[in-house]
Amino acid sequence: MESDAHRAEVRIRAENREHQFKRCISCRAVGYPNDFYCPHCGTPFGPACRHCGTPVSHPVAVYCVECGAKLAGGETTRTR
Repeated sequence: MESDAHRAEVRIRAENREHQFKRCISCRAVGYPNDFYCPHCGTPFGPACRHCGTPVSHPVAVYCVECGAKLAGGETTRTR
């Protein structure tokens, strides 16, 4: 029989594993934290440049770091 401490440890490990992954909003598949696109359906995990498709990881970016296109004014695709 499992002890309360063991069950608590298993629950905490499961919660930590869940926080280490990203969940796709389209298909609910799981991706790794450094993934930019869902490995199952290809949906971006965050906003992306409309010009070149590069994921925008900086929260206040005004220009795309890959192609230099302006991102302000709704020029990103929002997936969240």
